[in-house]
Amino acid sequence: MNENNKIQKEYYDQDLANVWSYPEHYTSYEKANWKWGDFPFSNNLNGTDFYKIKIKSKLENISILEVGSAMGAAYNFLNNSNLIDLSNYTGIEVSKSGNEFCVNNYKKANWIHADFTKFNLSKKYDYSYERISVHHMAQPLVQYDKILSNTNIAASFSFRGCINGETISNINKACFFELDGKYYCNIINVFDVINVGLKNDFNDIRILFGGLHEPFIRDEEEAKKNRGNPYVSKEIDLESKHVSRFQVRLRKNKILKKPKIYVTGHPRTFIKYPLITLELINKIKKIKT
Repeated sequence: MNENNKIQKEYYDQDLANVWSYPEHYTSYEKANWKWGDFPFSNNLNGTDFYKIKIKSKLENISILEVGSAMGAAYNFLNNSNLIDLSNYTGIEVSKSGNEFCVNNYKKANWIHADFTKFNLSKKYDYSYERISVHHMAQPLVQYDKILSNTNIAASFSFRGCINGETISNINKACFFELDGKYYCNIINVFDVINVGLKNDFNDIRILFGGLHEPFIRDEEEAKKNRGNPYVSKEIDLESKHVSRFQVRLRKNKILKKPKIYVTGHPRTFIKYPLITLELINKIKKIKT
């Protein structure tokens, strides 16, 4: 067994349903705040949505996949809006407490209790999304590929990422410690995600740059005492990676003759990080499309 397989086995040997059912799960996710920009929906799929996104007319006859549905806060937001047809909505969640909450409180949707990394999608969906979920899973790029290869129209992802260097997915070097175990603290190269999108024929890709990530705990024992705070080993050089918050929104735009990739974000973020913003833009220009 190679080193990567040993590391993944350590993760999967845990009772993940309970690892993800820690007490703070309720307070963190039950009333989580969602906005239209967190979703892949649009009233004009062939147009350009900038920082502020708003749905004005109802989207009918669509199928939706949410990966990492937690306690259904996203579904509740959409349901209250009455602007999205939720008759064919599927949410997949590994947490026992999260899944039970959704099943008991949002009975019209299809809730699946499963580890997405071990789950095979049996059909395609029009719209798919996740928010800070895949960046806690093993092999995050494989999971994004699984989602996008089963999405017909548009998808959106939100994750902890980097501009430079390889994607980091090593639970022994970057993780969160919880009561019943630990889970991944992936740092996903945003350009790896873009390439997965291009591979799956998504030709209209928006990157929302959310600014640099807050500092990580670099001492393992300190991290164990501060549950819920991200730990990254001192073995990983974070100095030049520019670890940041990202959202990537991907569409299949029928009117585009060649792929379009662009950056958006709050103007204050660009003003605060002008050199990093410029580096991000320049790297996008070099992508072969």
